[in-house]
Amino acid sequence: QRLIYFTNEEGGDPVKIRMITAALGIDRMTLEKDKTRYWNEYLHLLGGDPDKILIIDKYDLHVKDIEFWLQNEDPGLVCVDQLRKVHGFEDMKGVNRLEKLFQLGREWSKAFAPVLTVSQLDALAENEQWPGMSRLYESKTAVQGEMDGICNIGHVRGSIPEHARYLNIVKNKFPTPGDPALRHGQHEVLLRADIARFV
Repeated sequence: QRLIYFTNEEGGDPVKIRMITAALGIDRMTLEKDKTRYWNEYLHLLGGDPDKILIIDKYDLHVKDIEFWLQNEDPGLVCVDQLRKVHGFEDMKGVNRLEKLFQLGREWSKAFAPVLTVSQLDALAENEQWPGMSRLYESKTAVQGEMDGICNIGHVRGSIPEHARYLNIVKNKFPTPGDPALRHGQHEVLLRADIARFV
């Protein structure tokens, strides 16, 4: 099924490039050397459909824009980067507005397809290895209550290796068959920014 990727944070072209490099495990310099070859390899992974991952690039993205696309496509997965910056409910402020946006995200997930979003952590999470659920930016507890899963990414200055990142699964309502311990796991990974992957 199609993934609809809404980006109001970064331009659609850079997002697509990172998707290609991540999918193929190559860096951008390699991609640039033979764009046709690597585009065809990427297209093959998408089953021949260049819009299998449909990127909607709109800096002033509004909840009505998202609902238009959801109603006119048949997505299997929806990604909003970032939901907290989506326009709508301007008569509300702060945590109350965030709560309304994330309630709407939950409604979309029930009516259309699972919804993924990216959020920032607050300033207290800086240099924290395993940031907890309370570190979500401006959310208190309102946003967390609307989510089925949350994975925070920690970073420590001076870590060895320096590209180490710390994935902390702070909320997970999904089963982990075979190993229940993974339901709320902590995982040290390496950020390979050159190929847009955690390894």
